Amino acid sequence: MPIKVAHKIIAGFALITLLLIFSSVMSLSSLSGVANVTHQVSAQALPLQAASNTLQVNFLQISKSSQQALLLTNVDKVNAVAQQTSLQQKQFQQTLRSLQALSQSHTQFSTFAQNIERLSQQYFDFLALIFQAHQANLAYTPALTEEMDVILEFSRDTLIILDDILDTSEHNIALELSGQSKTFLIAMVEHFKDANVAQSSQAFNTLKQAIDIKMADMNKLVTPLIDLDAGAETNGLSEEYQVFYEELIRTILLPSGFLAVKQKQLQEIESARNSVT
Repeated sequence: MPIKVAHKIIAGFALITLLLIFSSVMSLSSLSGVANVTHQVSAQALPLQAASNTLQVNFLQISKSSQQALLLTNVDKVNAVAQQTSLQQKQFQQTLRSLQALSQSHTQFSTFAQNIERLSQQYFDFLALIFQAHQANLAYTPALTEEMDVILEFSRDTLIILDDILDTSEHNIALELSGQSKTFLIAMVEHFKDANVAQSSQAFNTLKQAIDIKMADMNKLVTPLIDLDAGAETNGLSEEYQVFYEELIRTILLPSGFLAVKQKQLQEIESARNSVT
């Protein structure tokens, strides 16, 4: 039986309707999938990115503050920056905890967060010890400067007397002894200047040994110079030299003098460095 044209048209419309229904179902399914992905991005990826950006900003703030602190030469200002850095580290740790909470469902992100926690803690520990070393360095600087000024002042006065002996005495032995004493004293002062800027106990101890040697060399010459005054070979300048020289040595050997303070400073600084390593 031949199919009528009307039946063909109806069948065509029915097929189109079925295709439209199928397409609509597939579209709705796709839209649902897109909606789920969008929700996941909004609920997880975007907050994760925001936390990551905040974490980066926190770290840059800490780095900037620490760099500024190491350029400061005032202990109080360094302490203030250290407190500020401590607060910034707490903010960093809070942000990191948020990041870890957001990344729990992602193994790779969670591993990244754990690595950040481990490395940042190492950095903060290192930073704390660097602050400690810098603070120790600055804390001792005024005392070292004062003690160094005293040593230089006594050394200048002692050198002036030796120059007077060299200028006024005609006795060969007096000239020889005072000339040698002057040479030893100048060398000792240079050793003190080097010790003042020494950055390690090893370098300082080497210089301290050199200072001790020069003091021993000068001590051997003091008595012969004094004996010359008995014959008026130095016009009383040897006794004056003895007074200034003994005061110089007394100042150097004081328990609170330059050598003791510098040694204590280096010990504290190296203690901080050793804690890092």
